[in-house]
Amino acid sequence: MELLDQLIQEELVRQEAERRGITVSSEELQETVEQYFGYDRNPATPVPTAVPTNTLDIEPESTPLPTPTPMTEEAFRQRYDNFIENLRTLDISEQQYRSWMRTSLLLEKLQEQMQAETPSMADQVKLLYLMVDN
Repeated sequence: MELLDQLIQEELVRQEAERRGITVSSEELQETVEQYFGYDRNPATPVPTAVPTNTLDIEPESTPLPTPTPMTEEAFRQRYDNFIENLRTLDISEQQYRSWMRTSLLLEKLQEQMQAETPSMADQVKLLYLMVDN
């Protein structure tokens, strides 16, 4: 029953996104897949910390926190290929996986748009009701 509910939800998301003109480009999909596996095409370069030049500074030197080594494209490809291979053992194709990712992106965009349309303020009424016998 959960699978049927999921399929219905995915179809409703696709239909509403289409109705609203919301799309996911192939590039957006690829970037999302890459991010899911921890790959960043353009990793930020670490900013070096300033070393005090004045020897009279009393503050202790701070050691910069270690930054993770960015994943290479080759490492991403290896991880992705292994993942797809594991999916195939479950009779799930790469196309199906990408379809799920596309639907997930459509849902995010749809939620953002609907949230922007939802007013944050609404008219309110203060109601006082007095009940008496006579």
